[in-house]
This record gives sequence, C-alpha cells and structure tokens, in this order.
Amino acid sequence: MRKRILSLLLCCVMLIGLLPTAAFAEESTETPPVCICETACTADNMNTECPVCGAENAIPQNCGQYIPVEDRTGENSSTEGADDPNGPTELSAADQVQAMIDGLPNAEEITEDNAEEVKAQLEAIDEAKEKLSDEEIDELDMTRYAEAAAALGALAAPMLLANDSPDEQFSLTPGGRYYFDLSAMNIPGTANGDLPDSTLHYVPFTYAGTIEAYKLTSAMATTEEYAQQNKYSHSLFVADYAVTHKVNWNNLDTASLIFGKNYASGGVDYTLRAPSCGSGFIGSDDSERGTPQSNEWDAVLDKNSGYVKNWNDIYSWGQDTSSYESWYRAIRGCASARSWSHSYAASSRPNLGFRPVLEVLNPDELGSDGLKAVTLDLGGGKLGGSSDAIHIIVKTGSTFTAPASDGLNRPGGNTGSYFMWLGSNGKLYAPGDSVPADVTKLTAQFALSEQFFLTPGGRYYFDLSAMNIPGTANGGNSDGAVSLPDTSLHYVPFTYVGTIEAYKLTSATATTEEYAQQNKYPHSLFVADYAVTHTISWGGLNDEDLIFGKNYASGGVDYTLRAPSVGSISTGSGDSQRGVPQSNEWDTMLNKNSGYIQNWNKMYSWGQDTSSAAESFRAYRGYNSARFWYYTSSSFRNVYLGFRPVLEVLNPGTLGSDGLKVVTLDLGGGKLGNSSEDIQIIVKTGSEFTAPASDGLTRPDGDAGSFFMWLGSNGKFYAPGDSVPAEVTKLTAQWTAPTYAVTLNTNGGTINSGNVTSYTYGVGATLPTDVTRTGYTFKGWYGNENLTGSPVTAIGGTEAGNKEYWAKWEINQYTITVKPENGKTDITITRDYGTPITAPTLTREGYQFNGWDKTFPTTMPAEDLTITAQWRDIAVPTGEIKIAENGWKSFLNTITFSLFFKDTQMVTVTAADNSGKAVKIEYLLSDKALTESELAGMTFTAYSAPFSINPDNEYVIYAKLTDTSGNVAYINTNGIVLDATVPGISDIADGKTYCAAQTITVDEKYIGTVKVNGTEVSLDKNSQFALSPASGEQTIVVTDKAGNETRVTVTVNDGHTYEWQNENGQYWQKCKFCNHETAKKDIPTINISGADKVCRTQDYKSALLCRKELPAQPTDTNLSDLVTVLLRRPLRMVCTAVS
Repeated sequence: MRKRILSLLLCCVMLIGLLPTAAFAEESTETPPVCICETACTADNMNTECPVCGAENAIPQNCGQYIPVEDRTGENSSTEGADDPNGPTELSAADQVQAMIDGLPNAEEITEDNAEEVKAQLEAIDEAKEKLSDEEIDELDMTRYAEAAAALGALAAPMLLANDSPDEQFSLTPGGRYYFDLSAMNIPGTANGDLPDSTLHYVPFTYAGTIEAYKLTSAMATTEEYAQQNKYSHSLFVADYAVTHKVNWNNLDTASLIFGKNYASGGVDYTLRAPSCGSGFIGSDDSERGTPQSNEWDAVLDKNSGYVKNWNDIYSWGQDTSSYESWYRAIRGCASARSWSHSYAASSRPNLGFRPVLEVLNPDELGSDGLKAVTLDLGGGKLGGSSDAIHIIVKTGSTFTAPASDGLNRPGGNTGSYFMWLGSNGKLYAPGDSVPADVTKLTAQFALSEQFFLTPGGRYYFDLSAMNIPGTANGGNSDGAVSLPDTSLHYVPFTYVGTIEAYKLTSATATTEEYAQQNKYPHSLFVADYAVTHTISWGGLNDEDLIFGKNYASGGVDYTLRAPSVGSISTGSGDSQRGVPQSNEWDTMLNKNSGYIQNWNKMYSWGQDTSSAAESFRAYRGYNSARFWYYTSSSFRNVYLGFRPVLEVLNPGTLGSDGLKVVTLDLGGGKLGNSSEDIQIIVKTGSEFTAPASDGLTRPDGDAGSFFMWLGSNGKFYAPGDSVPAEVTKLTAQWTAPTYAVTLNTNGGTINSGNVTSYTYGVGATLPTDVTRTGYTFKGWYGNENLTGSPVTAIGGTEAGNKEYWAKWEINQYTITVKPENGKTDITITRDYGTPITAPTLTREGYQFNGWDKTFPTTMPAEDLTITAQWRDIAVPTGEIKIAENGWKSFLNTITFSLFFKDTQMVTVTAADNSGKAVKIEYLLSDKALTESELAGMTFTAYSAPFSINPDNEYVIYAKLTDTSGNVAYINTNGIVLDATVPGISDIADGKTYCAAQTITVDEKYIGTVKVNGTEVSLDKNSQFALSPASGEQTIVVTDKAGNETRVTVTVNDGHTYEWQNENGQYWQKCKFCNHETAKKDIPTINISGADKVCRTQDYKSALLCRKELPAQPTDTNLSDLVTVLLRRPLRMVCTAVS
C-alpha cells in the first residue's frame, strides 16, 4: 500500500517535495513486518532470514540494527557495526528512522537508473515513521528525505506537466544554467558571499522555460480575481542565489528592481525584477503554497522543484503586498522552497535577499529559436571554485559582446594580466569586443598565444624595392657577411617569428624597465634574414621613418617596416649577453627560437633604443654573436653596420587567426640568387593580391628571351603587377610564351571564315564572327556549355590555357503573310524558325479553295514569305431575263403559260458573276418546258442585245449563263403567250334577235373572261354557254388573256314575235325576227251583231278582221275566243284593211 501511495506522490507535480506524513496515512489491517536482526546488515551480508532484510530489493538501511558511519559522505556506502566491543548498540525507533533518512543518496545522484530503489527507501521510511510519536517525528531531520522526494518528482515532472503547462516559447531546454552580468545594474544590498562571483559579472540563473503566472506592476495585495485576469505565458530565468542580502523591499523598489528594470544581454532584452510570490498562503511545510497559487514562484516550482535553488536559510523578496499587513511584503524560502512568509518592507535583515528573475521580452519577435547558448570555456581558469565550462545566452543570428574577465580567476600559478577570448571561428576577442553571430564558443586565453595560424620559423619573401631604404644594398663584406639573394630588394627573405610579447619604441629614448613593462604587448613579427642595406647611419634610417615605423603593405596585409627594439644597455656576455630591458624584441625573438635571426655574422644591425651611456648613441646587435649588444653614434656608418628590419603585422584582430595565407612561387627553372627552389610569399586570406615582380629573378640557363609571366594555380596568366584572385595558391614563372589549343563548338553553325584553332600567350586571338546557322542569329562565343555570362570576342594576350568556346544562337523569328484573297485582311504568322506551323483554313463564298501560289511550309522557314491563296470559282453566274415589267432570275422546272401579251415584246437578259468578270449569255426560245439536262444538248443563240418575240406564239425563254471559270447557270422565264388574235364567237350574229335561248360557242385558247351584259359567265367543256332569253339586247364580250376582245350584241326573246300573214284566203302568222310561220288556215267569216257593236266597213275594200290584242301565237281556239270576246263587250277596234 505504501508503494502505491508513494507512486501517487511522485506522479503529482504539486507534491514534488515532501508531503506531511498524514498525506500518506490510510487505514490498514496489515501488520508491518518487524526486523529480527541482532546485528546490523551490510551491503555484502544481508540477513535473508529476516522478514525485513530478506525481502526483495531490501537495502542495509532497512535493518533495524543499522548504524550509520559517522563520517559517511551521503553515498550508499556499506554500514558498519558500532564500536562497542560487546556488539551493536540498540538504537531507538526514532534513531533508526533518522538513520534510514540519512542513508538516502544525495539528490544529484538520483537518476532514472536508481529511482525505483530510492522509492523503496522512501516507502520504508514512511512505514517506519508510522510507529513514531508526533514529538519524535518533529525531532527528525527530513532534509534528505525532502531532497530525495523532490529529485524523484523532478524526474516525473516533465511527463506530468506536458498536458498542463503552456507551450514553450523557445526551443531552449528548461533547467539549464546560464550566466548573466549584473555588475552594472546597481543592485542595492550586500553581495551574497555564496555566489561564485560576488562582483556580479557572472551570476548563475536557471532557465525555467515558459510558465503561466501573473506578475505585478505596482504594490498590491494580489487577489485571485487579479491573478486569473492577469496571468499570462512568459519565459523566465531564475537566479540560483539571492544576489544580494541585507536589503529591504523599499530600496529594491526605489531601484526599479521589484516591478521591473530594463536589462539587455547578448542582444536579448529582458526585465530584471522580483518574482510574484502570492499575498497569502495555504498548507504547510513542503505543501505550502502562496496564494493566489498562479504566482511565479510556485509556478516555477510546480514545473520543477529544482528550478529554485539555494533557498535554505535565506528569504527572497517577492512583488506582492501581504494580505495580512499592508506594510508587509511577501517573502519565500528559508525553511523550504515552498515556505511563504512576510516581512516589513523596510526590513534589511541578513536573511532577506533579492533573488531576481529575468523575463524574456518580445518572444514573438525573437522567434522560438531566438535564444542561443554560447559556451564559455574557462581555459583552465575558474569561476568560484569550478573550472567547468559555463554558458551564456545571446540572440540567435546577432553579434554579441565578449564577456568580461572580471569575476574569473586565473589558472594556478598564472600571475600575468593577459586575457582574451578565443572564438570558435579562430579569432581573438577582448572583453567588450563585438563577436560575430556564428561564434558558438569562447575559450579564455590567460597566456599569450599565437595571433595567427601561420607556423613560426618559415621563410617568406617581401618586395622592399619601393621603400627607399637608404644605404648600400647588402652584397656581403670582406669580413664574411653574406650577401642578399637579390640586391635589387624585390625578393628580401624574412623569417616569421610569430607572436611575441615585447615592447617597441615610437621615439628616441633610453628604455627603462618601467617603460618596457608598461608597453610590452603581444604582436607578430617577420624579421629580415639579412641586413638589407649597410653603410647607413641610424639618423639616415630615422630620416626615412625606418627606425620607428613606416607603413608598408604587401599581399593585402598591412605592416609597419622598422628597426626592432634591442635594449638600451646589456647584461651578460657572449651568448649569454642580453639587451636590457630584456623584453626587447631582439632578445624575445631569440628567446623564442635562436635560429629566427639569421646571417648576423660580421654584420651589425641597428636597433631602436638610445644607449643608456649617452643620448647621442644608439644600440645595435649582432656581428660576433646573435646576442651581442653594443652602441655607437647615431651618425656613424660603415660597411659592417646595417639595417635589418622587422615587419610588424597590423590589425591582427581584423585579419583573424587565419588571416595570413602562404602563396608558393615556383621559379619555373629560373633562380633567385643561386637557388631554383620554390619560395613563398604572404598574402591576405580571402583577398586578391598583386603578382610579384620578375626583377630579381634570373632566367633559366640559355634563355635569352624577354618573356615573363606568372601562371596561377587557376590556370591563368598574370603579369607582374596584375591582380591575382584570392583562390590562387601558387604562381609558376613562365619564361617562354606558350601556345594553347582553341576548340570552337559551333552548336550546329558553320564558321565561314576566320576559324581559330590555337593562340599564343601574349598575342591572343580574335574569335570568328562570320558564323552562320540557318534560322538563327549568332550571339557570340561563350566560355561555358551553359552559355552563361558574357560573350567572348577575343582571347586576350594575357590569357592562358587551352580554351573551349561554344557558339550561342538566338533563334530568329520570321513572318509568313497570308493573302486570303477572299476580301478579308491579310493573315500574319510570326514564329521562331523551325516552329511547326499550320496553314490557315480559308473560306470564300462561291469559291473552292484551290491551294496556294507556293508550297505552304509545315515549319517556319528561315525567311519571310508572302503566300497567296488560290481559288476556283464554283459559283454559277446569276442573271435575269426581263420582259416588260416581269423578270426571272432562276431556273423554273414547272412552266405555266400564265403571262400574256398581245403585242411584240422585247426580251432583255443580264448576267453577273462573283468574279466580277463578264458572263457569256446565250438564249433559246422554246414553246415548252425543258430540263437542264435537255438544255445541255441544245444549241443556244448568243445574246448581244435585247431581242423581240412576235405575237401569236407561246414562248419559254431559256438563258445559258457561262462565267470565265466555265460555271454554267440556266435561267428561264415562265410560259409567255403573245396573242394578237381576237377571240371568236360563233352560233350567233351581232345585232340579231333570237326567239329562243341560244348556245354560243367561244373560239379562244386563252380565254380570259366571257361576260353577258357585264356579268361573267362560265363555259362548259366545249367552250359553250347558253344565252337565255332576256328583255332587251344582250351584249356578249369575250376577252382573252392577252387582252384581245370580241363583242357581239343580240336579242333573245322568249318566243317568236309573229305578224299575221294572209294570202290566198288563208291566214297565218310569221315571226318577224326568225321568219318562223304558223300553219296556214282559211280565213273565217265573222258575224258581228249588237247594238253597240258596229263595224264600219264602208271604209274597207275587203272584210274586216277585228281584234283586241292577238296572242303571240294565235290558234283557232284563241281566235274563236277573240271573236267571242269581241262580241261580248265593247272593244276598241282596230280596223285593218285586208287586201
């Protein structure tokens, strides 16, 4: 059960520290096992019979008889028995529990590997502690228990916090220790003596990472409401110590250190301030928490209980005002990391301290990778008592300031004052210097080191020919001094001495020891291997600024050319002689390596120093030995006294440790002096340099020419004085002009003239321009197959090496102009040469496309073209046949003779063609309909002018229209009738009277109308109609379709009109119109009687025939009736004499 409870404790971040015993209490009916050991168990000898010591994973500290070693170190060492000769001392239960606690490992020794074992120990302690009284428990020292429990909690915290903690703002891993320089922040109070550096140049902080907590900006008792509204995610560094103590809250607030003071370090901006701690508290001991619990102090401890360190016996001021007393302020620590208390704001007790936090500002602007750790390797020095490397924080990607040396202790036995930082980039930085962003490590340098990677002792040649050095060039002397290899001074050999710490002079003075100590400094020298000139006085050299320094540059490196310091007096003799002060350059060089100064035999060399013997005397060295020192008048000169200069390298910090680069000169069979071996010169790394002179070099044996060039390791030639690229590492002397091959890749083109296959150095060659390629424009020759860069027109006389060039072509564009000839605008096709092209599809009404006037290419040719469309006219001509107001424009398959004329008509035929050209017109007169196929075989009459057609004919006029393309169209009129003949009317005669209906026949093929008295009548199939009797005349008008008219007027009575006729005693009736006669009869005798009916006959020669009105067709009956009538009533008689 106890194991499960402890597991819960280790899984809860809020209970990382020691919880009260009550927190582990739970009811149990189990009886814990009792140790039965009579002697203390050891790690090598455990009592397996004991239910406690024999249990699985038991440890010696579980043993009831366990006695701790008096001088134990906290490690899991084996136990020892008591010194009592009578056996082990029986311990009290409380002592046994204390022994178990003391047997716990140190917190820093607890790892994942032994965590389970430590948990078992803690569980055993809990079980044993259950048996103790409260008074006994109070007497226990639980410090080690709390530290062990906290260490176990710290192991579990990262996992437990993963879901509850805010996202980390930075990728920097929490828990790391980083140092900050607070020396300039004017923090009040007394520096904490426990700090590794009480000067505050190196104050350790633990990076707590990102927490979500509130902070205050003014004095207030913090409420839960304020805390919830103002908590926010921010990242903190927490000081590992109270930085100062004996300091009150008010003084810190006056210094703006409670609520925040701006601070910058390594390019990162921070706020330096006290943390929020809560205005009250809950809980007790390690369960104690400030309230509100979202204060920064508890938030940091919640994240990892080890993030607040060194809290024991000292309080740390917080921001919050106490909720209990308004003039009190919250303090944390002292009894435990979680302990909360308060103190009067003006109190300055020794156990009241200022433990600041650094809040990282502008996290979004910095970015998650904005904090970069830079390692400081102490280089054998120490911070506090440790020589371990430490770390600082700088802004990623930015330069930063090299840290101070203050606060660091020099390595044991090092009493010097030299200090520099050596960057991971190989360059040295003094404290306060700007360090590039790419530096990730600085190593403290407490002793002089070489300023450059160049190995001391090497020989390098310098051109001093332009330095106007007075005197006679050193060709040796009769005493045996050795001559320069080149007395023209173009190639003067120097030995690189490296870096020495020595003094130099800037004016004529007798050098004192005090001056030398104050003015010695690290600097790097080259020293001439010979006296360069002789027979020159010190004063003559000084007149040319060659004693104390003349500016000189070579290979991009700046130097001072001068005499070395040599001491103003000497001590010792022979090879033990030294110039004094001994920190002069001459002796310092020899001290470093006695071979660095060469060819001193039989030649003195002037130094800078004034002799201590006399103000007008100057010191010189050499001749008898390298160490020989003496002096003479500054105006003295002879063949044995010369000028051996040194070259001091200037600006070593700017150059960097890799700033001096060696370039080899291969003499190519020539010689310098008597040697043909390679020599070396010094140039600035990464910079171009000037090609050395040929003067001073001797041509190869038998070479009487004048050509000279340097061939660089890059394959290019350089004349003396030319600028040589930085990548060149070797120059080889060329005494004869070489010839090189030239390869010209035409890339499909043809060189027509001026081809180049080789060139001679110094002469060069002009590349051909008469280069052609179908469809392309030549754009020049290029020195790479990718055709990048600029074109090359010629190989310069100073170029070297085989050359290969590639022709660059620019594809040409050409235009095909298509003339469609269809009434539309021209079509232009512009394409690159060789590009596929498609002929346009054209249309033209009435025409069939008939190709082009030239072949239409499928790809763009290498010329501009004009291509014209060809058309064949497939549209037949159009025309019109016109007669009077009638016109016909098409071919009629169905003919009706429906157009009539009674006069001669003129026929006009017109025609037109889409080509605009004349149309051939022909015509054919037909009296019937014809098909086009029938017409095709007929003979037409050429039409040249309108023609006439005569009456009394039927016509269908056909016109044949033929265009110049042979297209034929037929048009025709409808049926036309020319009728000049009037219609015929038969079976009646004009003016006659008919006594009965008449059948009239009309003789006309094209009858228009037949009218009787204006009323149209219809004819039967025989062209007849019946003319019925009518009162009065009837006029028959027949009109044909041509307008011809025949008119007949007749009278048709409805019966005869008789007139009485008598002859030969007979009477009858005869129609007076048609002469129809009735049957003849004898004339009857009429007896007339009646008084009132008197016929006078005296007036007549014959008998009287009396009548009233006779019927039209009298009969015997009606005649009798007439007589009867005449006899019955009175009549008006009409008497007619009958002869």
